[in-house]
Amino acid sequence: MSWVRRLGLSSRLALVIAALALVALGTASWLLVRLSTNLAMQAQREQGGALLQSLAPSCARALAVNDLARLDDLLAETVLEVRPSWTRILYVEAYDASGRPLLRAGDGGDLARGADRLLDPSFLDCALRTDAACWQHAHDPGGASLLFLSTPANSGLRWGTLVAALDLQAFEGSSQQWARKALAFIVVLAMALYLITWFGLSRMVIAPLSRLAHAAQRMAGGDLGVRVQLERSDELGQLGSVFDSMAERLQAHTAELEHKVAERSARIRRQNEELERVNANLAGINAQLERLATTDALTGLHNRRYLQQALEFEIARGQRAEHPFCLLMMDIDHFKRVNDTYGHAVGDRVLVQVATVLQENLRNIDLRARWGGEEFVALLLDSQRDAGLQTAEKIRAVLEQTEIHAGLDEPVRVTISIGVACSPADGVEEHKLFAHADAALYRAKEGGRNRVEG
Repeated sequence: MSWVRRLGLSSRLALVIAALALVALGTASWLLVRLSTNLAMQAQREQGGALLQSLAPSCARALAVNDLARLDDLLAETVLEVRPSWTRILYVEAYDASGRPLLRAGDGGDLARGADRLLDPSFLDCALRTDAACWQHAHDPGGASLLFLSTPANSGLRWGTLVAALDLQAFEGSSQQWARKALAFIVVLAMALYLITWFGLSRMVIAPLSRLAHAAQRMAGGDLGVRVQLERSDELGQLGSVFDSMAERLQAHTAELEHKVAERSARIRRQNEELERVNANLAGINAQLERLATTDALTGLHNRRYLQQALEFEIARGQRAEHPFCLLMMDIDHFKRVNDTYGHAVGDRVLVQVATVLQENLRNIDLRARWGGEEFVALLLDSQRDAGLQTAEKIRAVLEQTEIHAGLDEPVRVTISIGVACSPADGVEEHKLFAHADAALYRAKEGGRNRVEG
């Protein structure tokens, strides 16, 4: 049953002890009642038989001389005067040697009159034909308990048979009263034994087991310092000692593990910090490498590789969403003459100044790159042709008015020629755009330089 499984050990043990006590009480009561009833019935038979045997010789002499009056007096005296406290004689009847009823003496009540109907033929056969005493126990329809006894009437010879009917109601009443008292005593004794047993088991078994269970729960909850401390020498004491020893070892092992974990955590934390520093350095180095890989070292502008990647992306973006852009190819006019006249240091200063003009006169979203030598390329994003030509003219005019101070007696001035190609009008592929811009740049050079062609 589910409710039994939900009970604790002490409750289950109490139920088992109670069940055993009830079974033992019931069995003892049944055996006691049966034994007492059997013993009392045997005592009734023996005392009734002794009464008939004491009457048998006198009745036998009366039968021998056929003195029925004397026989009647003897039977009447037995019924009226001989009344043992343990029973009541309903009647005594005399049979002759042939088995014929001669006389009956009794109280004449309904119970005595109805007793004949309860006689078993086998009892009469035993009473009349054998020399042994016979008996029969019967109950009438009203519940009355009767005992029939017989004994031979002889005085050397058998002259007849005596049969007595005894009313056992008083006997059974006293027996039941005695049985109730005995049962009450047994109940009290059983309760006392139950309490003694329960108290003993509680001290010897349940209390130590409860302490073990409570300690195990605390240990499961993380309290490794719990101890049972059962000061006993039996099996439960040994179990408690093993538990305490196990808990002590577990606590020591846990403390050792926590110490090792703390040391390793600190070491890992230091390693992580060192790794973070290394990663930060690597990130800086990678950023620097990326910048070097995509930036011209002299001018600080993007290099040719970066601009080609950006142009491929813009071409793909323009094909998906029709974003227009313009490509500006720029070449410094007569740059070789500057190098030959002033030297390469001045030439480098001129390149840096051209890069500065591009940085200052283009939008933040526009891309600038040194294409190689004295050539520069700009990518004007989201720009139509007119905007591209205007921006190119602005760069040309600003550079024409710019004085480049390179430590000479007088500033250096340079001009620039610009070829413009716009997508998608001049093409949507890289080689077509560069070809168109290069052709426009060639026209600007052929047209006298310091010009913008598109």
